Amino acid sequence: MLSYTLYPLVCFIGLNIHAIQNKNVVVSMSDPNNKLDLEGASKGLCCSSICSSISCPVKCAMKLVCVVLLSFVVSYFTAKHYSGNGNNSEKIIGQWVNNNAEAIIQSVNIYANQQRDVALKQQQQDSSKQIIENKVAIEDTTYSGVVNPNGKITVVEFYDYRCGYCKKASYDVSKIAKENKDVRVIYKDLPILGEESMKIARASIAVSMIDKEKGKDGIAYKKFHKFMMEDSSNSKYNGNIDKAIKDAVNSTGLSLKDFKNIMTKKSSEIDNAIKSNLSLASNLNITGTPVFIINGEMVRGAVGYDTMKSLIKK
Repeated sequence: MLSYTLYPLVCFIGLNIHAIQNKNVVVSMSDPNNKLDLEGASKGLCCSSICSSISCPVKCAMKLVCVVLLSFVVSYFTAKHYSGNGNNSEKIIGQWVNNNAEAIIQSVNIYANQQRDVALKQQQQDSSKQIIENKVAIEDTTYSGVVNPNGKITVVEFYDYRCGYCKKASYDVSKIAKENKDVRVIYKDLPILGEESMKIARASIAVSMIDKEKGKDGIAYKKFHKFMMEDSSNSKYNGNIDKAIKDAVNSTGLSLKDFKNIMTKKSSEIDNAIKSNLSLASNLNITGTPVFIINGEMVRGAVGYDTMKSLIKK
């Protein structure tokens, strides 16, 4: 009888522990200095310090404390009732847990997996609806960098130049765009990791604007993007973002003078473009980078070349 009383309580405790650990692993939250714990994020996402889900682990923790306290009280009186001796309560509970540890873990894992699958299915349904509702804004290229502008298959990426996972994913995206000219890639700047991210995003949009004005079909932007994703981490820059941006612009073949002029003259326009991207991301419930929309399906994180290619072929 004791086991039937304690079993659901122990399972519930285990499930909440699992949920908290899972929540802390899904995304890597940035600290006040915007330094990311990139090794801890199993889903390949860099997350904003203003991520809307930041309170979830706290809520789970508070819930767990209440459940633990309640379970101890119930378990104590249950053990006392069936043992007839309150002094043996701890021993009986400990023995039961030890004897049923494998069953407890198995039950918790099964239930956690079921809940995860339900949550993922709901997330996919919500994402599909949001993508349909925001389709025009998603595919708007007015202020977005575009590679293979005439491609019939569209891949949209929301990214931050300071996101480690975005840098990792950039190799896969570039490879796909190079291999298949029918894949149009639309880049949406989403500077969520601080002031330096914002500075690079503004430069990126400025290069994209010049690129379109000069009819270069994304060539200059592609060079700028590649430089900032792959070469700006070079130790010679030592965190000097301004120098990295200058070298990135020079790598495109564009005039540095033209770049500075557009940054000044169209400053408000560039800022509004970034605000639009942030608003769009909010509408799509995007709180981390990179996030891709491939054939109308949202994919969160650096999922790898093979996964992206299979989604494109759908």
